[in-house]
Amino acid sequence: MNIKLIDGLHLNHEGVLCNALDEHVHLRQGDMDGACGPYCLAMAILILDKTQRANLGSWANPDYRTQIGKFWKSIKELDPLVLNGTTSVDLQKIIKAYNGVKSTCFKGAGKQICSEIRQSIDNGFPTIVDVRSRKEEGLNHWTLAIGYSDDFICLLDPGYELPTCALWNATLTSEPTANRMGYRYMNPWRSCDVEMREMVEIQP
Repeated sequence: MNIKLIDGLHLNHEGVLCNALDEHVHLRQGDMDGACGPYCLAMAILILDKTQRANLGSWANPDYRTQIGKFWKSIKELDPLVLNGTTSVDLQKIIKAYNGVKSTCFKGAGKQICSEIRQSIDNGFPTIVDVRSRKEEGLNHWTLAIGYSDDFICLLDPGYELPTCALWNATLTSEPTANRMGYRYMNPWRSCDVEMREMVEIQP
């Protein structure tokens, strides 16, 4: 089975996923303030080598004159801790505050989304993907696509730990089994049927 990952991603000698600059890239909700969307944005910026991990710990008292400070300010202005979370429009507003990084939003059916994700990965662009389950399953969540195989999309999910020696912590099947909720989201802690409606590609 062939797996394509964004160039530069690798495991260091301790088995931790890093970017080309050897910065740890996975962020777990609780590592910094914010909801799943901003966490995915921060991981994408790390993957693109556009900041250092240490900068992401400065959310409490950021210097708003700096690039990372403007990024934090835009997150705080949107108040992403509300129950409704962040929309794709919110994510694009946040990323506009970060010089040297831009975003493109794509909305469509699941098969179109999967095709666009593969193209984004081939181009070296981490992509934030919206996955939604049936209401009773309770999953309405942003995850970050960093790779793919013939059968699934490789995800970094900020809602869960990234195990040591793992390159991703969740997967999403790439071929539908039904018209609605036809994809399967899986991680070591849960599994459910989902649909995809939109994605936000993050580009240098």
